[in-house]
Amino acid sequence: MKIEQKIPVNIHYLLVNEACPADLFIFFRGQYAPLRKAQEALEPKIIEKILLTKSPFFYVNPSDWPQWKKWIDARYKKNTSSSSDTASKKNTEEDSLFGNKRAEFLSYARKTLHPRDSSSSRTEQQMDHALNAIEKVIRTPLLDWYFNQFHEPPDLFQHNARVTFGVATFCLINSIKTDYALEELIHSCIIHELEGDPKETSKKVASQTTLQIMEKKKYSVPKKVLDLIKIQDELYSGKGSPKNLKGEDVPYAIRIFSLFNLFDHYRVNTSGTRRSRFDRVKKSMESRKDDFDPVLWTLFWSYWEEQVEGIS
Repeated sequence: MKIEQKIPVNIHYLLVNEACPADLFIFFRGQYAPLRKAQEALEPKIIEKILLTKSPFFYVNPSDWPQWKKWIDARYKKNTSSSSDTASKKNTEEDSLFGNKRAEFLSYARKTLHPRDSSSSRTEQQMDHALNAIEKVIRTPLLDWYFNQFHEPPDLFQHNARVTFGVATFCLINSIKTDYALEELIHSCIIHELEGDPKETSKKVASQTTLQIMEKKKYSVPKKVLDLIKIQDELYSGKGSPKNLKGEDVPYAIRIFSLFNLFDHYRVNTSGTRRSRFDRVKKSMESRKDDFDPVLWTLFWSYWEEQVEGIS
């Protein structure tokens, strides 16, 4: 049976939560599968499904191409005209592709966790709320420099996504309010580490490298977000840097962040099955238990062992 050919379109041109101008398909296992009908929203989960095909394209009917072309052109021009970076015309096309890297970030984040108990609607709901909170932050023009111009190593990009989703979900599931707004904490998690290899940075002072890059490139970052990044390497034990803050002097937001950040750094350095990796990571972190808030420490492991299950 002959398969009707469709037109491939780069996923760069999709914008999260906008309505499809016409039917949208993916190519999976040798055939085209309908993914969205005309006027249905392009939710983050839809972008994730396209990325799971390991192809940079979605597909449209030849008869629908004029509608898609008009839709893309309208948004291409809109994003280009609103771009704050006018330093070079060669960056115009890259800056205008608003959806691509943001969609990838959401996809990586969502694949980080799933509810340990599939019947727990509350956990699933809070995870969706966390994803929505992250999406709200990443759509701000204040992060255009990160998603449109900056290029960190892929492994580090995924690390930032995992930490961000873990922190946001943990705060929402446990109804935790820190000394910073959740949006500020999410923003700082997204850009907390901009250079290096996650396998080699668990003992480095990542904040200093991040601050140097921001200063050199003159990236615009909200003051409270910058304040968090400056002290992200502080530890409850007082062995952190740069101020050697100790105990309650370490902001609550940073005490949460340090658990997830170091957990993920240890995780990428550990091999084996999902369970064996988890056990090794926990053992490694137990050897430095004094570095973490004792109350959060208990909540953190309860979160992993009772509420959510991490990636392999």
